[in-house]
Amino acid sequence: VNFDMNITDVLFTEMFKQVETLQKFAPIFEKAAGKFSTKLSFNSLLQKDMMPDLASLIGNGSFSTKSVGLSNVPALTALASSLKRSDLASTTIKDLGLIFEIKDGKLNTKPFDVTVGGIKMNLGGATGLDKSIAYLGKVQLPSSMNLGKFSTVGLKIGGTFMKPIIKTFPTTKFIGMNSVISYSDYRIGELWGNFMPRRNEIQNTIGTEL
Repeated sequence: VNFDMNITDVLFTEMFKQVETLQKFAPIFEKAAGKFSTKLSFNSLLQKDMMPDLASLIGNGSFSTKSVGLSNVPALTALASSLKRSDLASTTIKDLGLIFEIKDGKLNTKPFDVTVGGIKMNLGGATGLDKSIAYLGKVQLPSSMNLGKFSTVGLKIGGTFMKPIIKTFPTTKFIGMNSVISYSDYRIGELWGNFMPRRNEIQNTIGTEL
């Protein structure tokens, strides 16, 4: 089955209740207050009950919101504890936009910029059908947290949605390859095919996850 969706200004909680795909791939929607817009195209095999087989789902799209309130999100609570900023556990994010793809049972988000409680972050990664999360990025700490000067640290979020694991580390260089693609000329496989044979050339890595 092929499906295209174009939704404008719909409540997070209402859409979460109605769409199983969001329940599986975006559990954070249940904790979100506000409205969002999205464009999504995907295809999937059908199960015997004629519902999409989420494990076979392949798609891509975009997401945006002018304002979203988040509270009781385990990853935010863990981040607040790690950075010693209790106010981050409940926060409102303004003007958030991101691009994503769904493949192999994972929702992959391209790196995006977000400001949480005055802290600027750049994050990218994936959420799996099994509720696993794997995000990597950087955090720019404000002067009030770093003795009068800005400092950028690396951020790794792993574990699961309900039991996240937060790790920060010194500033890290991200190495990879880029290519100009479009939805009609989607060549992610080709890009990975060029990168993977050369990944062992990267020195001083902090892990093996890609």
